[in-house]
Amino acid sequence: MRSPLVKAVALLIVTLSWTSTFGQKTETPKQERILFAVWAPQKGKTPEAFLLDPVARIKGTMLAAPLPEGKDAEAASVNFEKTYFVAGTTYPLLFGGSELGSITVEKAESISCEAETATAKVSKPTPFGLDALAVSTLQGIRTHDNWRHAAPEGQKAEFVRVGSEYLKVHGAETLLEKLKIPSLRATRLKPGGPDVLIGNISLVQKSKVHDLFLVIQFEPGKTRTLISSYHVSNDPEDGKDRQQEKFLDQIDLDGDGTDEIVTISGYYESWDYAIYREQNGEWKLAYKGGGGGC
Repeated sequence: MRSPLVKAVALLIVTLSWTSTFGQKTETPKQERILFAVWAPQKGKTPEAFLLDPVARIKGTMLAAPLPEGKDAEAASVNFEKTYFVAGTTYPLLFGGSELGSITVEKAESISCEAETATAKVSKPTPFGLDALAVSTLQGIRTHDNWRHAAPEGQKAEFVRVGSEYLKVHGAETLLEKLKIPSLRATRLKPGGPDVLIGNISLVQKSKVHDLFLVIQFEPGKTRTLISSYHVSNDPEDGKDRQQEKFLDQIDLDGDGTDEIVTISGYYESWDYAIYREQNGEWKLAYKGGGGGC
């Protein structure tokens, strides 16, 4: 039987190891990295395969567009394909901040007139057929267990209440039965952190469509809104000015112990991505770009 002193030393070693893993920022890699969105296959849509779509280029802790625009765009696109979309190239597949498995490039295949995408196959399907993320290398990325989980009914009701109040402030006559919640995910954003709900709410009216992306955090006795991104469309029939932002996934890109939130926004004939990051206790938009369209 081990003595109390031996047990205490073992506990101290485990505690120090945990602190080293989660309490300190990982070393910032010098190597440039690419963050990809991973679109799960959708029945009836071509191609019926997983798709890799570049979200951002990561340089240290800085985030930049994966491809330049303007006169150098065509050459950059060709170079990107030769570098990142070579058939058989394998990348880490991530979901909920965890390493789910791997994703392997099949071939570059554009899904619109202005897009840089590739079909791919995965070593393990994403949970519930949801979209995910991939990175060209895990250097500088802090992974952890999948923190996404089912939201209790009480938290769902609070999300609807907060969203409804927000829309009222912006002039929308909110009737709960008319509110639609296209997506809602429960998770946390740091080790031992509080529950967070991430989702989007839509309200269609005769002359307007209200779209709200919302992130709320549950604290003792109250909720706190971390992120709110609101858009109103004055074209409910065709939706040419509509913007719908939804949660894509979470990932600790800079290794500081708090996950960034990655979203995708859909427009009339295009899409792009946003990355939100906590800075000095406040959540701010750190990046917007990537995507494609016509």
